Amino acid sequence: MEYVIYALMVILLLYIIYRNYQMIKTFKKNKKYIDCYQSLLRYEEDAPGKIDAFLAEQKDAEYINKGKILKLYQQIRNDESYTDTLNELDLNSIFFQKGKASKQKISLNADVFVWLYLILAIARKKSKFDIIDTMKDKIEALGLENRLEVKETRAILDALYERGDGGAAFLNDILEGNYIEYDYDKNLIALFKRFAAATLAYASEPIEEYYQGELRDFAGTLIGENYMNNLDIIEKYPPHTKEEENKE
Repeated sequence: MEYVIYALMVILLLYIIYRNYQMIKTFKKNKKYIDCYQSLLRYEEDAPGKIDAFLAEQKDAEYINKGKILKLYQQIRNDESYTDTLNELDLNSIFFQKGKASKQKISLNADVFVWLYLILAIARKKSKFDIIDTMKDKIEALGLENRLEVKETRAILDALYERGDGGAAFLNDILEGNYIEYDYDKNLIALFKRFAAATLAYASEPIEEYYQGELRDFAGTLIGENYMNNLDIIEKYPPHTKEEENKE
C-alpha cells in the first residue's frame, strides 16, 4: 500500500513539473508574441525581423498562425507580397483542438480578433478586397456563430462594404450592452466597444458624446491609433492632448 501511495506521489510530482515546464514555455512564447505585435503597432523598423525570428522558432501550429497574422498585417501595410501568407493562414489551429472548437483556446486567443479587425481595416484602406473576402471566408468557416467577435466582424464588413445599414444595428447593440446571448471575453468587451464606436464613426453614423470621448481615448492607444488611421478617422477624433488630460 505504501508503495502505491509513493508511486502516485511520484507521478503527481512529475505531472506538476511537466505542467510548470509547459506553462514556462507558453509564457515565453506569449512574451515574444506580445513583443512582436507591440513592435509592429509602433512602426518599429525591426518589427519584420522580430516577426520572422518568432515564426522561425515556432513548432506549434497555433503560434505559427498567430505569427502569420502579424506577418500579413506587416505585408499589407508595407505593400509587400502577401498572397502566400494569406493563403497559408489557418485560423482553426488558433481556435480548435482535435478538430473541434475549443472554449479554452477561443478564450485564450480572443485577442486575435483584434488583429483580424486591423487586417480588414488596412485591407480596405489599401483597396485589397481579395484580402477582405478571403479573411471573411476563413472567419465564417470557423462556424463560431455564438461568438460576439464573429458578429462584430460581420458588422465591420458591412461597414467597409457599405452594405445594408453598414452594420450599424449590431454595432449600436454592442455599445448599448445588448449582447447577452453571445459568448465573449469579458476582459476585452471594452475594447470591442471601442472598435464598434470607431467603425460607426467610419460609417458616418452619429456617435454619442460619451463615445466621442472614448474614441479620443482609443486614438491614444497603439491599437486604436492603427485602426483609426486605417479608417481615416483619427483626424476627426484625435488623441487627447496633455493639456486636456491635465485639466481632467
